[in-house]
Amino acid sequence: MMHKLTEYQRSFAEENHNLVKDFLYYNQLNMAEYYDVVAMGYLEAVQAYDENSRARQYEFQTIASRKMCDCLFKYWRYNSRLKRRVCLISLDGTIYEDSSFTLAETIEAKNATCEDLVFQRMMIEEVMVHMTEKEKTVVQMRAAGFTGREIGTACGVTASGVYGRLYRMRKRLKRLLSVQESEAYAYT
Repeated sequence: MMHKLTEYQRSFAEENHNLVKDFLYYNQLNMAEYYDVVAMGYLEAVQAYDENSRARQYEFQTIASRKMCDCLFKYWRYNSRLKRRVCLISLDGTIYEDSSFTLAETIEAKNATCEDLVFQRMMIEEVMVHMTEKEKTVVQMRAAGFTGREIGTACGVTASGVYGRLYRMRKRLKRLLSVQESEAYAYT
């Protein structure tokens, strides 16, 4: 865990700073884009090398290179997750500004009859009525791939609170759907 550098660690980091530039150059990385990412790994290496006697059995360059690679990998993994590129849209919103069709109306299910699609749409709309705006947001974010912690941060609740809400919503929706299905069978 990173903490404030000691005076010795600061001077050691300044003496070996060329390793950061060499790492960026060797890996053909843009200095402006990746310097901060790689520098954090470098500073972690400085602290590990100073505070961990086992790390000193290796050359500092080896420790620094490994830590910079780790930070770079974490950065790439974090930014390449699908949810980072997803934008949330409503099923009730139109696809294009000049279109009168909603997204839900344009989604086609394989081998589904028009009657089934209408029934599914009606059930979704009826179930959505029983959700609060915050619950709708939680469901949309979860469907987009966000974790409980990320949803909690966005909505101002804890991760366990998010999972609890999802659990209670699922139970409530299952009850509603079972009632709706039993009513649908009663009419046939």
